[in-house]
Amino acid sequence: MFNNARLHAAAMAFILLMTIPSISGVDQSISDKAGDGITVTPDGRVWTSVIPEQVSRPAPSNLPWWEITTRDSNRNRIVDSLESLPDGKDVPLIISYSRDITEEDLDALKEIGIEGGYVVKAIDAISVGMRKVGMITQILELDGVIMIERSGMVHLYSDVATRALKARGSDEYSPNAAWELTNVTGYGINIAVTDTGIDDMHPSLEYKQIAGYDAVTPEARTDGQDDPDDRNGHGTSCSGMATGTSKGDPELAYMGSAPEATLVDVQIGTDIGAGPFENYLLPTTYYDSALQGMEWVRDNADTEWSWVEPEHYGIDIQSLSWGITSHENGGSDGSDPFSRLIDEVVAAGVVCVGAAGNDGPNNDGFSGMSATSEGIVVGATDDDNTIDRSDDVIAGYSSRGPRRDDGDGYPYDELKPDVSAPGTDIWNTDPCTTSEGCYGDAEGNGYQGRGSGTSYATPAVAGVTALLLDVNGNFTPALVKGILHQTSERMEPASAPDLDPFWNRDHGWGMVDAYEAVKLALDLYEYDLDAIDVELQSHIMNITMDESGVVVIEGLAWAKIGTVDHVEVNINGKKWVEVEYIQDIDGIDTGEYIEWRYEVEPNKLKFTGNHTIHVRAVSDDMHSMPDTDEFYAERKGGKKSDDSTNIPYGLIGAIGLISIIALVYVSKKAAPSKKDQESL
Repeated sequence: MFNNARLHAAAMAFILLMTIPSISGVDQSISDKAGDGITVTPDGRVWTSVIPEQVSRPAPSNLPWWEITTRDSNRNRIVDSLESLPDGKDVPLIISYSRDITEEDLDALKEIGIEGGYVVKAIDAISVGMRKVGMITQILELDGVIMIERSGMVHLYSDVATRALKARGSDEYSPNAAWELTNVTGYGINIAVTDTGIDDMHPSLEYKQIAGYDAVTPEARTDGQDDPDDRNGHGTSCSGMATGTSKGDPELAYMGSAPEATLVDVQIGTDIGAGPFENYLLPTTYYDSALQGMEWVRDNADTEWSWVEPEHYGIDIQSLSWGITSHENGGSDGSDPFSRLIDEVVAAGVVCVGAAGNDGPNNDGFSGMSATSEGIVVGATDDDNTIDRSDDVIAGYSSRGPRRDDGDGYPYDELKPDVSAPGTDIWNTDPCTTSEGCYGDAEGNGYQGRGSGTSYATPAVAGVTALLLDVNGNFTPALVKGILHQTSERMEPASAPDLDPFWNRDHGWGMVDAYEAVKLALDLYEYDLDAIDVELQSHIMNITMDESGVVVIEGLAWAKIGTVDHVEVNINGKKWVEVEYIQDIDGIDTGEYIEWRYEVEPNKLKFTGNHTIHVRAVSDDMHSMPDTDEFYAERKGGKKSDDSTNIPYGLIGAIGLISIIALVYVSKKAAPSKKDQESL
């Protein structure tokens, strides 16, 4: 009798719990319409529940790059910048083929007097060193040759930053700093600093190096067990900006963006900066250490280093604070060998972060490396030596966009730079350099001013990407880039408003905000990453409240490729619901903006307070990354949101159900058997 009464009471309690309404949801419905699915707003705009008809423009050209590049205007297979040079001039040449390069091709080159060089398998090209311009005619007669071009000179793009990026906490931005979200600090993420080497004896970089490769030394070992040192200092400083622990500094002022990330040392530069051939001083058949170093990164993207734990396998990120002179009017269109190789590194799954260059606002386009289509190109800001971002401006030396058109009919890869970050008057690891007469190591060194440049903005952003991969190692390079684009702080008005409402020629999509980037990365845990298409875009542009208290949310959506089937929102994580669209009788083309709106009536909400809205564009089974914002709504006579009302009733209900099951089990176990009952 006791057991039955207890079970009955528990069951009644559970039923009562289940009848308590959820306070975190919203009954979503559009406000009253004028009829036939049409709403006319006070400003006279007509909205409909039917998305505008879209005409899908042709997809990007799938023709080979050499057939569409703008660097060979007369299609004679010679890059234009070479054609005005006299036959007797010596220039560094790169020969590209339409297929894999074979031993027969190398033999054919020997027959015309070209022996040695470095074959870049990833892009079907060979760097052959200094050759007379007059040899080009003979080279063009060889089978498979589709482009001859002049290589350029590789050069460097040479405290507050980590806090200004909102990676590390500060008085200005705590608790809104990435490290404080979930203690994300880059552990298990390998960054290949492709530079002048790393002095890993510096206290800030101690025990960080996982693997290494010396691309400037002939016949260097390629198994990852090399340990190239840094006698220039640039690579060591960049490594500190990305991953430094600030050990030895009592105030820990010089920590990198990802202090628990580890390093792969890829040396492509020497004491004087550039590699053996790129400075035009030391011709050698082992020319082009930059191409060799980058290809080594690609080839080792997934290498299972035998001397480390599995979490440290491979290469996740490449930080590249270098550029290469293009020798071309208008710069490169991304089809140069260096940019193409970076795109191949990205295709191997490595996030490539590179410097925009230091040619200032009147730069003549972007040079090789910074002209990459797939990499993340970083401009530099001047933070005025303050953590507060409100006084940050684009640095006078930072190269501006856009990139030269590559002729593929896809205008978005010309929008460079991608983002910006502090790069002016940077202090970090004090290396041991040849110029200072230091031939030992930096074991006892501290920190000093390293100067300014997009070189120094780049590793800081590489560190932020390590935080994103720490959150989710399944993020693709394209998704990482998309997260940075979406979450960066907009700094200036749009420079190409017909293509993108946010991109600016100085800052790209804005100044990197590590906190917002990591927060979005955490939100994406709820999504199937394979269903996210970065070519789909949806953004909240405006949230207002009318006189009656109705919250009106407006935004834009578009497809860079293809079309948008519909746009949908959810409030407080509940069911996705389709929005209204601005009426457009004539239809729109791919890439044109779809204006959308959604109304929320406060009395249909379950509580008064702040609410979260998510929006995404959908096409077939794919959708955009969600854009998220908050709005305040006051429900008349409703309950305010506080700790006592935000009770997880579903969880309590589940606990109640479990309790009932437990009671049933206990009742059965404790109840007298039939035999015992008879004996009573």
